[in-house]
Amino acid sequence: MYPPTPSGAGPTQSGGTAKILILVGLVLQLLGVLAFATFSVAATRFAGIFAIFLLPFAVIGVIWIIIVYLYGYQRTARAEYTEARTPVLIIAILSLVTLSVLSAIFYFIGWAKLGDAIREQDEIARQQSAVAGQPPVQFW
Repeated sequence: MYPPTPSGAGPTQSGGTAKILILVGLVLQLLGVLAFATFSVAATRFAGIFAIFLLPFAVIGVIWIIIVYLYGYQRTARAEYTEARTPVLIIAILSLVTLSVLSAIFYFIGWAKLGDAIREQDEIARQQSAVAGQPPVQFW
């Protein structure tokens, strides 16, 4: 969908904002998983065997947190905005489907800021090529 990140283009202001938004969504989702896991463990004492079926959902939540970190936050922190944009959108949609609405809102806003960061990186690359006396580079 988007070309690879231009070489030499580092972090941008919008990229930093996107990183913070994704991190906030990640923390909110982590708190939700911890609350669900705590409820599952506490419910085993009162509900017995039925509550054990809740624990796999907590494990899936932990796996989900790892996926969000690896494909959303870590790529954004490395200024790989182009590579992070699609996974963050998918994460936002799946978070919305799984009723993690607040996290999904932060992921959607982070996704939009990643688009701004990609445009900023393109502009920086064009300015660097103009300073070097090379013809402008078209990334779109």
